[in-house]
Amino acid sequence: MAGKSDITKILIVVVILIVLLTGIFVVRKRGAKPFSEENIRTETNKEEVIPKENKNTITFESDTETVTVGQEIEINLNFRAPGKNIFGSDVVLLFDPEYLVLGEEGIGASDFFATMPRKDIDSENGIIKVTAFDGLDEVLTEDDQPLFSVSFKAVKSGTTKVSLEYSKGETNTTTLVERQTSENILDSVDSLEIVIE
Repeated sequence: MAGKSDITKILIVVVILIVLLTGIFVVRKRGAKPFSEENIRTETNKEEVIPKENKNTITFESDTETVTVGQEIEINLNFRAPGKNIFGSDVVLLFDPEYLVLGEEGIGASDFFATMPRKDIDSENGIIKVTAFDGLDEVLTEDDQPLFSVSFKAVKSGTTKVSLEYSKGETNTTTLVERQTSENILDSVDSLEIVIE
């Protein structure tokens, strides 16, 4: 006949089994995968995934970043979207009208886009909105593509910045639209600081 200590040991084992079975039931109910070598390998690889680079970008380019009052500066806006076929783009360019005004050359056309139906200029608030579409029907390489150019005249000494209004994934700011999906694929934008002497 079993003594009290043996009955206590049996009860402890039964309670542990009930707790373990309850834990297994809860884990399976939540859809967790049981541990296996494959799952452990998959989970380990997830931690090693490197985030995707911002490959789809719009950048500024200029021969100089320093000008004198009264001098004009031409800024080229370029984009890069390797492996993508770009149909169009909307650009909302911001500048400080206290330091810059639109130059004689104004907004230059693009060699990449056939049509630029919108070139709205709000000189008072420092906003230029450009829409370009019907881009070359080709898959792009890593090379920069011309979006358009804009010419400014410096009117006051100081440091100012030309930038783009942009929110990732939004369609009411600066965009880069892929031909096949009609989605805004723009990952990042640049800005340009200009020193006026």
